[in-house]
Amino acid sequence: MAAALTRPTAREAFVRSALRECARLRADPWDLALVTWIPLLLLALFAWMFSAGVPRELPVAVVDLAQLTGPITVQFATGSERFTNLDADEADRPIPGEVIFVDEAGLVCARRWCWRQSDETGARDTTTGILITVEGHHDSADQDIAGALADLQTLLIAHQPGVALQAGQLSPEQPAFLVEA
Repeated sequence: MAAALTRPTAREAFVRSALRECARLRADPWDLALVTWIPLLLLALFAWMFSAGVPRELPVAVVDLAQLTGPITVQFATGSERFTNLDADEADRPIPGEVIFVDEAGLVCARRWCWRQSDETGARDTTTGILITVEGHHDSADQDIAGALADLQTLLIAHQPGVALQAGQLSPEQPAFLVEA
């Protein structure tokens, strides 16, 4: 007499497999923790870490001060200023009326608030002095910019010992910032 072997259905195979895995998890508390409460704890930890929020969508420009002639002014473009996009070969002209950051020689450092930065004034490996601009035009911009500024200062001090920092936040009440040489 021969015994017939029957193949289990997909449902039976799934149930057997699930019961076998549950038995293994019950046998070892660490395995159970790794698939249940530890991921939940990590999720809660990350949620707490980011609960204060991270400043986003703040336009940033990093300008090599050695490439400038005189101070930078934020103004509306006339269309006669020169601008070369990062990694571009040909110069371009800003659209008249567009907001630009420009030096006394008409070299545009950044366009469209700081969403487009120029190749001429971009920081390089040889750069020794920079101006970092961070902008915001939304309701909580003052707080977001202050937070970004504090984060930048902390990072620069931690990763560039001996760096000389000067910081300022512009507003209608304080429309200028003088960089001391």
